Amino acid sequence: MFKQQVMNSKEVSSILKKLKEQFDIEFSKDYYFFKNNKNRVFIISKKLQYFELDKIRVNELGLYFLTIEEDGLRLSIEGSQLLRNAKKNIISLNEKQFLDWMKGFDINIDDERNGYMLVKFGTNFCGCGKLANGVLYNFVPKARRVK
Repeated sequence: MFKQQVMNSKEVSSILKKLKEQFDIEFSKDYYFFKNNKNRVFIISKKLQYFELDKIRVNELGLYFLTIEEDGLRLSIEGSQLLRNAKKNIISLNEKQFLDWMKGFDINIDDERNGYMLVKFGTNFCGCGKLANGVLYNFVPKARRVK
């Protein structure tokens, strides 16, 4: 049984507005947005309309893009990569910090900002973390961490 609900245009507009405020980026409306009961948002190309989904068994559709939190939007690793043109709330890591990040450790950062930040190493985005009181909290899933 399909566990996601299509987000209406008001909800999508709210997400796009929050992305603009939080990361200073214009995100494309060329996607369908779905939300599950855990406030996770998935996106999928609008080309999906050409498929007959009622004839196949589907649990979830799309790419996990972000989670709607009370204090902002927390992007998935792939979601952060889609926002590679963001201009705001980006933390660049050095090599040691990046390796610790990919192992699942929280990182001490000399930064006074607070909130959800895009995490970048070199030219690559590698997820989203929450910066609070100089600590960048890690959200890399255990299954995707480097051992």
